[in-house]
Amino acid sequence: MKFLTIEDVKGYIFSALLLESENDNSEALNIIEDSNIALVSSKLGNRYDTELIFAAAGIDRHKLIIKVLVILVLYDLIRRNAARKVPVDFKEDWDWAMKWLNDVRDGKEAPTDLPVLQEDDVNNQSIVPWGNNSNKDLYL
Repeated sequence: MKFLTIEDVKGYIFSALLLESENDNSEALNIIEDSNIALVSSKLGNRYDTELIFAAAGIDRHKLIIKVLVILVLYDLIRRNAARKVPVDFKEDWDWAMKWLNDVRDGKEAPTDLPVLQEDDVNNQSIVPWGNNSNKDLYL
């Protein structure tokens, strides 16, 4: 895994289940993490610099992003192993994480300490056309 660590995940799932999944499916776990990083980036990318968010390491990582990403990764991992037997708790956590991501995307939530996306000054200026487009040659 490139952003999360096993220590991040241990607080959300029994170690036995995690180790069993990790030993059997370490490549799958990497793929699941990558796809969920892409999902989070697509939700937050219009407002926050997701490259900086996911480039952080160690204690510099945003705790709420870690929580949301762990929830998304574990949900997909459990669905992969037992598609019909996803515990209700994991589904509720996944619903909360998706709602939070959508609220951030829509501007209803504003998490602190996330790097805001910097735009060029040219893009921030609204250009208002002005002038007169009357044509006096059309008058009779």
